[in-house]
Amino acid sequence: EAYAGGIVGLLREYCNVKNCYSASDITAESSAFVYVGGIAGATFGKNSSIAACVYTGNAKAVSARGKAYVGDVVSYKPSSVQPVSCYRLKGVSVKASGNEPIYEISGAECELITLNSGDFYTSTLGWDESVWELSSLNVLDGKHPKMKAWN
Repeated sequence: EAYAGGIVGLLREYCNVKNCYSASDITAESSAFVYVGGIAGATFGKNSSIAACVYTGNAKAVSARGKAYVGDVVSYKPSSVQPVSCYRLKGVSVKASGNEPIYEISGAECELITLNSGDFYTSTLGWDESVWELSSLNVLDGKHPKMKAWN
């Protein structure tokens, strides 16, 4: 099995992912099962959550003999885990190929102009401007939200 995600490959029980941004193009290949998601590859954990996240890359899962799971936010999740306030860039490519391709689209589609606005992150997602650098955003030119501690 292979797990790949823009933030985390596999989310276990009692794990929470919040206020994350990934612009990664993600591809995973395996002869067995493959799980690829823009934020998390998969979550099998109860009492886990994914909230206030944005994905602007492309995701691809390839399996020679097993199932290929792919998703914009997460590729596989139990029904108890529902991403909350998660978004993807309109036109993001989410592809699976293999014995049995399975798609999970759980992020709301968002226009580029919205993702280039700092107000979207603070007002809609509740991100803290003291933590995030949200000025001069231009998603297509690689000017993404960044944590101030990393600048």
